[in-house]
Amino acid sequence: MMQHYGTPTRLLDWTEVSLIALFFAVRNPKLGVKPVVWAMNPGWLNKSSMRFDIRIQVQLSCFTIHGYIEDGFKEMVKQENNSMIAKLIIESGSAPGKIKYDLGTMGIRESTLFPDPVGLSRELKEEYEV
Repeated sequence: MMQHYGTPTRLLDWTEVSLIALFFAVRNPKLGVKPVVWAMNPGWLNKSSMRFDIRIQVQLSCFTIHGYIEDGFKEMVKQENNSMIAKLIIESGSAPGKIKYDLGTMGIRESTLFPDPVGLSRELKEEYEV
């Protein structure tokens, strides 16, 4: 729960909706850094990490916990020829802003993903450049 309120954790939140993943990738772009979306087959990850627990399967869990290896996914891909993970790189420059605008026209914006006064406030501040 704390991760959803801005506390850093080793948990990585995944979504089954690709456009929501894209929104979070371009939400707060950093100057000179290309946004990235990772796509993977969670069953492959479970098999690769040897952390199978029946509860993960039954509860349809959608999160992973990570250690301190910065390029952990890259290392996993190197170790397995048939990896089911992809890194989608978004060109920097105006692309993130354009993508975020287009997602907003489809209803994927701060106020819909954070349906509370904080999400609405962030959206209004950005929209009116306050």
